[in-house]
Amino acid sequence: MVLSNLSSSQLREVTQKADHVREVLTGYKSGSANTAAPGEPRNEYAPELYLGQRYLAKAREVGRSHRTVRRWVAAYLEHGQAAVARAYATSP
Repeated sequence: MVLSNLSSSQLREVTQKADHVREVLTGYKSGSANTAAPGEPRNEYAPELYLGQRYLAKAREVGRSHRTVRRWVAAYLEHGQAAVARAYATSP
């Protein structure tokens, strides 16, 4: 599995990116209101907002284009958190 080959710092980064994706999709970094962190959902990721608004908010937050955020989400939806780790698969 790709995740098991990551260093602890790489795994932390992958988990953080997956948190971003889950926050875009659900409003919660954990992916669920049942396990929400204090202060969630943040106003810009409130579940009642249109998904496109949440894409734009995340793009601004992380300094990436909304297309990049959409690619992260698409990969995550297709392959889960392991998809986020694929960038590391070819790294030494």
